[in-house]
Amino acid sequence: MPSPLQVDDTRDMFHATGVGPALLVAERVDHDGRLVQAVRTINVRAAGLPPDANESYDGSDYATEGTPIIEPNVYPAALTLTPGDTRQLKVHLMDPFGDQQADIHTPRQTIFPGEPAALESYTDPDSGDSFEIIIPAAPPVYSGTRYLVSDASVATLADDGLITALKAGDVSISIVHLASSVDVYGQIGEQIIAQTDIRLRVQNAQLTDDDATTDAPAGITIAADQGGVVQAASGETVMIGAGALTADALVSINRIALADLIAETGMAAPEPGILQALGAFRLDLGEEPTSIPVQLAITLQDHTGVEIGDEVLFLRRGTAPDAAGAMHDKWWVVDNGFVGTNAQGHLVARTASPPYKGVSASGDLLLVKTSTNSQTGAVTIKGAGLDVFALTMNSLAISTAGDLASGGLAGAGAATNLIGILAGLSEIQAISLEFGGVYQVVPVAKSLDKGELTLTIGSTAAGSAATSDANTAPVITAVRMLASGKLQLTLENLQPVTLPGRPAQAAALRFWLSPEELKIDHLGKAASARWSDDDQSLRDGLRLWQKVADLEAVAPGTDRMTVDIAIPQQFALGLHTLTVQRMLQTVDPTVPGSTRWLANGETGSVRLEGEADFSVVTQANMIQIFRNGQIVKEIPCLYANGNPAGISGSKTDQIAFSLDNRLLFVAGAYGDIHVIDTATMTLATSFSVGTANVSSLAVSGQSLYVAEGGYHDPGGKYRLLRVNIDETDADFLSIQQLVLPAAVSGRNAPYGYVDMALTHGAHTYLAVTASQQSLGVSMARSQPDGGKVFILDLDHLRESNGRLVATGPDAFLQVDFPARQGKGPQFISSAGIKGNTLRFLLSDAFDQDAGLATLTVELSDSGKLTGAPAFRQVAMSGALPGTNRRDGSYQLNIQRAQSPAVVTALDGNEYALVADYFFDFVDPLYALDDPRNGGRQMGGKLGIIKNPFAASPEYLGATSPIIGANFSRLQLSDGGTTLWADIRYWPT
Repeated sequence: MPSPLQVDDTRDMFHATGVGPALLVAERVDHDGRLVQAVRTINVRAAGLPPDANESYDGSDYATEGTPIIEPNVYPAALTLTPGDTRQLKVHLMDPFGDQQADIHTPRQTIFPGEPAALESYTDPDSGDSFEIIIPAAPPVYSGTRYLVSDASVATLADDGLITALKAGDVSISIVHLASSVDVYGQIGEQIIAQTDIRLRVQNAQLTDDDATTDAPAGITIAADQGGVVQAASGETVMIGAGALTADALVSINRIALADLIAETGMAAPEPGILQALGAFRLDLGEEPTSIPVQLAITLQDHTGVEIGDEVLFLRRGTAPDAAGAMHDKWWVVDNGFVGTNAQGHLVARTASPPYKGVSASGDLLLVKTSTNSQTGAVTIKGAGLDVFALTMNSLAISTAGDLASGGLAGAGAATNLIGILAGLSEIQAISLEFGGVYQVVPVAKSLDKGELTLTIGSTAAGSAATSDANTAPVITAVRMLASGKLQLTLENLQPVTLPGRPAQAAALRFWLSPEELKIDHLGKAASARWSDDDQSLRDGLRLWQKVADLEAVAPGTDRMTVDIAIPQQFALGLHTLTVQRMLQTVDPTVPGSTRWLANGETGSVRLEGEADFSVVTQANMIQIFRNGQIVKEIPCLYANGNPAGISGSKTDQIAFSLDNRLLFVAGAYGDIHVIDTATMTLATSFSVGTANVSSLAVSGQSLYVAEGGYHDPGGKYRLLRVNIDETDADFLSIQQLVLPAAVSGRNAPYGYVDMALTHGAHTYLAVTASQQSLGVSMARSQPDGGKVFILDLDHLRESNGRLVATGPDAFLQVDFPARQGKGPQFISSAGIKGNTLRFLLSDAFDQDAGLATLTVELSDSGKLTGAPAFRQVAMSGALPGTNRRDGSYQLNIQRAQSPAVVTALDGNEYALVADYFFDFVDPLYALDDPRNGGRQMGGKLGIIKNPFAASPEYLGATSPIIGANFSRLQLSDGGTTLWADIRYWPT
């Protein structure tokens, strides 16, 4: 058949000129004379006909039987050898129309045997004439396999796939298979070519021993992506292909003297009358099993009766359950091999693997061969609906996973022989695996017919696996913080659902914290869109992905328990979900003889909500949490490095909550802001917005607005800031400055910004106060100049160069004060929107007896600020008509108004409450040194104003003055039904 490709070597191009398979080989002679090559298989096919435009087409009318895709299955998939070693490749091809594998490692495989020429006689039925027809011979048709190596100076391959390693180096081996298909007459219908490449590394073995007096190390660190060869001083060798290790590992292999087998492993060699022990060794490949089996070359300790070519079995020490669930020591058949010689002429046994799973984990291994021959034919395993993982007999077990799992043991010659021998000497049991790690051990019936042994799997329990029950998730019924700082969980529905006849299996619980929903796989590994390895924790701001407790044992029969979990520091538990998965200890199908934990049932989870119904009070260096008037928690303020952090500086709104109440923000000293996790009432983190005093905090959506200002430094270097408090955002806690008009910034706001108030409507509005003079308490007269109050429409802020510009006419509106009013604007609070009127209450520190005012702004139907703000003072002298307020026994004037709040009574009237930050040395009676002063009760009090936004607001009076006290701040809670007051006693 002519090649379908034409190569133009002058232009390094090739052209498809026909249809069919082609093998491209690119060769180069290196500078040292070595011939290196690379190969690629190509199948050239004719282009399909386009569909008829005049006919309907759904894609299926023109569908043709696709050309079968072939890919040689090569074992091993990666290989490391030492110079002089040989290794036979095993090459199979899966039938594209069936489930059987064909051995294709030989140079050619007969597809059609051919037929000789034949002479046939034929008689015409009409004429009766006879004549002879010569049918020409039909030649045989073959498929074939070729082996090509990228550098033949490193390794060579025989026609049947036998590798011979020559010298150190890395090469690629290409296994190329040409598959032919024929009709019943031997005519070739199609040929397809395919290749599989494997990596071969040839290197000298790295020697180890356990003798401290030699220079050889006890183990060699093997890079996972490189592989390597490790050899004991006594000759035992492990060869690890590139990529076989899941991570770099310290690898060692050490001989176990047969005479010391019991002392070293705790087990005697199995079935001494049937099996001959040839050698033993301890292999350490690290904690995790390899992704592909390793290759072993083991020097024989007992040569008696052993010949080159003998088949041997590799056994690994492990355990297996009985029908009651009790674990027993077993020797597991994990691989077979054949006896050969090494470079020194010593007898060695090399692993062969398929159809066995091979050696892929650390452990103690024993090399044996059968000393008798039962001449058993095929061994077949039968059983309805059971996933048979292994067979056990006496002290032996054999895994039926891998290529042995297809219902028979074809190809497992020595193991088949062993089963045949033991079938007549012991009971055989099968281990059946089900979903969720549940297993059962069932009896095996044996029957021998015409030399063929059939093993029929029985059953001890009817019904589906335990995890088919709808209520399979453990349930977290209660979560509480302990004084120790641990999180205590109460859980129920702990036990896996079991059916009669199932063995008892150990159960445990595994826990994770995450800010998003997790998916738990069958191995009990958690993952999410952000997190792929639950062995490593992941932090992002206050969010944490972490496995927080593992394999918390569940006592048999217990269906309620508590678990105490140590939680990490500096994160917000209230932003997280706690997930729990029941784990079941079961046999490990990947590492026969071992046990592992598998996920059983569905996951349980609980969203950790922030606490409610509490109040917050700040002290000099701590934050106190009150509930029902009692202190329930004191939270020390700390920096991220653990050092104590104080709380100081003048504040108006020192505390703000996130919208979901999970985070509590507290303004500290200078530019510090402390973040409290309300689920645990612990300090989640602290961050800084600068060095200036933070005077006020306010939250709108996912933004925390921060005002800087103070009483003592008129430098005008204060800012209004916005902090991103969306914990899911990559810019969490990032800071942006608001750019304000010059009239309310810099030197025109020398003491910065004092207070803020947010109102939500069609737009979101932020009112801000800024004083032109210090708001500290003084006997000196205040300046007559008015302060600054302005309103921002946050919907009209514009981002520019990382800042928020608030200078546009739709974004900014300033309040104008009448002459000699508004001298010291300080506290401002929102009274909401009524009709289309935006309303605020303002307190002024320097308008004595008239320090409460209302601010109103008209809004358009779309929420736009329209017109000028209206400012109106409310007189609060407390004097009855026709009297001087100084004459009363109780001084009911509001000397210095602070912290106003609005409540709505059941009768529909609105009432404003205002604190009196009273100082006697500021009162005129004090200045006059009136001897009657002692007969008058003066001090801090609460003023009450009825319908403050009405045309004629009414000052109803005040509470009885508390002598020597100052009311600094008011705070409404419980939906406006509880009023908190901050009472101080000068000079404290």
